[in-house]
Amino acid sequence: MDNFYNAEKGIYGVTAKGFRRKLYSEAVEERISRARRVFGVNIDTSETSFLGKLIRNYSWDEATLWELAEDVYNSAFVNAADGQDLDNVGQYLTISRRSAQRSVGILTIEGFAGTVIPKGFRVATETGKIFETVEEVTIIDKKIDVKVVSIEHGKDSNVAYNTLTRVLNPIAGITSVTNIKETTGGLDTETDREFRERYKKSYSRAGGSTVPALTSALLDIDSVIDAEVVENTTMETVNGIPPKSFECFVFGGKEGDIIDAIYRNKSAGIEAHGKIVKEVTDEKGRVHKIGYTEAESKTIYVDIKLKREENYKGDEAIKRAVINYIGGVDNDNITYKGLKLGEAVSYAKLVGAIMCGGTVKDAAVTISIDGKTYAANNIEIERNTIARTAMDKIRISYV
Repeated sequence: MDNFYNAEKGIYGVTAKGFRRKLYSEAVEERISRARRVFGVNIDTSETSFLGKLIRNYSWDEATLWELAEDVYNSAFVNAADGQDLDNVGQYLTISRRSAQRSVGILTIEGFAGTVIPKGFRVATETGKIFETVEEVTIIDKKIDVKVVSIEHGKDSNVAYNTLTRVLNPIAGITSVTNIKETTGGLDTETDREFRERYKKSYSRAGGSTVPALTSALLDIDSVIDAEVVENTTMETVNGIPPKSFECFVFGGKEGDIIDAIYRNKSAGIEAHGKIVKEVTDEKGRVHKIGYTEAESKTIYVDIKLKREENYKGDEAIKRAVINYIGGVDNDNITYKGLKLGEAVSYAKLVGAIMCGGTVKDAAVTISIDGKTYAANNIEIERNTIARTAMDKIRISYV
């Protein structure tokens, strides 16, 4: 690896344009050139000759080392690092990859009054997704609600309402179990792409109590889909925001986590305005009122008339492609982030998602905001509103 140390011609290693590794073909060419200078131009360096085999063997090893050196170099940069290397880069901003999360819900247990339900009581869906109680409870007045968490982690651990109906460890006194609402919170481990995107947004957090820093703190909360901070720097009320204050519009996330993030990242003496207001007590017992507003969602209806290929993947694949682009929850209770606050629904991008989502020859697509009037146009979304759709809002027919 002469050039790595000697930097002959300055073409390999760390250069002004980044890292330049030596390719196998270049290593072979260099060694052949060197052999001819030493042994004469007529020396046999063909692939079948002894010297030729030796040159190519060493060149392969050198090219492998150069590739390793390039990987080491790239591992320090967020755009090029992946896997554990990307995790290490995240530590520069004290950001960790989000691990897979378990699904959480409320189980309603019916039975005889006085029946004790121990912690770890297990129930399951007909498809075998298992949940267990997190505390011991006693049935009062024929039924009791108790928090349950899934055994498995990931998006697939979320289940629909009225599906936790099987008792795995029966207890005398229990007559039925169910979840009257879907379970939520199950998340897959954050992918490299998702972590890289969050890392870039989090650069601004080093800037102190700024709008970008507060926005990044909100986006760091698990299950927050999007957030926007709107400030009023005037001495008059603007769009409902009082003078010299700000309002956080947040879609998704848990109320307590959002309030805590705003409290810890806002500037001192500046009001956090919003429709939801909670009190936070600091270490010295002083009470602070912290507010934010839940961002509204606009339901998008989609009508698709399509021509199918012979190996058509099915309507569900098409509907998931639509939800993946716009955002929403599918029949498996998996949440897709989709579009951001204020981002318009692009007709062209929606059609592209449909064509890529399944084996489709052609598709005529129209969209609506009321389920009645459909058109092949973009749909503009207000600044603090987010577009959402669902399986039952997407209509598919064939031509």
